[in-house]
Amino acid sequence: MELLDATVQNYFWGDLSFIPTLQGRTPSGEPEAELWVGTHPKSPSGVVGTTKSLAELIDFDPEKLLGEHVHKTYGQLPYVLKILAIKSPLSLQVHPSEQQAITGYNRENNNGILPDDTSRSYHSPTKKSEIVCALTTFEAKFGFRVLSETLKLFKTFNHPDLCELLERFGHGETETETLQGLVEWLLSQSPETTNIMIQAVLEKSQKREDSYASELTSFAKLATDYPNDPCVMISLLLNHVTLDPGDALYVPPGTVHVYLGGNAVEITSNSDNVVRAGLTTKQVDSNEFISIVGFTPSIPDIQHSDSFEKRYEVPIGDFALTRIDMDGDWVALLTGPEILISTDGSFTITNAEGRTLHVQEGIPVWVPHSDIQYTLRGKALIFRGSINTFEMAH
Repeated sequence: MELLDATVQNYFWGDLSFIPTLQGRTPSGEPEAELWVGTHPKSPSGVVGTTKSLAELIDFDPEKLLGEHVHKTYGQLPYVLKILAIKSPLSLQVHPSEQQAITGYNRENNNGILPDDTSRSYHSPTKKSEIVCALTTFEAKFGFRVLSETLKLFKTFNHPDLCELLERFGHGETETETLQGLVEWLLSQSPETTNIMIQAVLEKSQKREDSYASELTSFAKLATDYPNDPCVMISLLLNHVTLDPGDALYVPPGTVHVYLGGNAVEITSNSDNVVRAGLTTKQVDSNEFISIVGFTPSIPDIQHSDSFEKRYEVPIGDFALTRIDMDGDWVALLTGPEILISTDGSFTITNAEGRTLHVQEGIPVWVPHSDIQYTLRGKALIFRGSINTFEMAH
């Protein structure tokens, strides 16, 4: 076991104080958007008390520290555990599947795009999926809404500047075709036309007290930051989701999403592949976005924390996330490497050899497969990142 020095990502949309306060340190004055815990080459965690990174520690004896299954299956730690602190919305984005990532990565390499070039969308030939679990009220746009519900919303606007857009709802034989046509049409509009449509929605969104009020408040915030961005309009085609603390959403490859605001724990594949359509100052690739996003409408499957120990369901083996609202002792057997972090309270962890660490709130701890098992003790809200191929003992 080792305490880790997590790395901070200073993206402009981050909150100034949430992560520093969680870690018991003075805010830096810069936005601190994400806390990364893992071995991703962009930002590997350090091992407290040493000059080594976690990646270097694992490389010393990967089969022992990762376990035979993880070492043979992935060859590395296959996930990154993160804390998100979102003050303003992220980009409208989608993550690729394995084959899409391989194709995109090879294409960008063949086109001579350097690894650190900001125009890259594919930083590795690796798929990306994730699960996000709210620490505070957390708002997001997630997947395309059932078309009839979206049409119902647009009809409430009743504005002449939206007539052509409304007519587009009748195009396409299926909902999937119609949605793809709508998105492609919106992305093709000029900034001036886009702004006219956004202003029309804003005009009809004043003092709303219906079921769309929260969604249209978020729309207004997006419009303020990106007044000519077609993705502001595209956001109205997506499900509007509010997560309460403990609620979680699994985000598979191909699912369009926008995280609007709030704080959360997230665990992702060990990949930084993101394809953006807009709502950002970063690289945008609308054509690639269209080629990999899934346009079939869906209803978000929100998982609720219904017990003191909630292991959220994910359909892949790369990672699992467990929320442990602990008051006392908690015991787990290891069949893979784990990372733990408390977002409320400190705790002690003792491994099979009797070694004990005291772990402060906001400080992650690495538990290698070779530790066999561990016991947690204390009163704390702990998030456990692990491999999705094990059974727990209590």
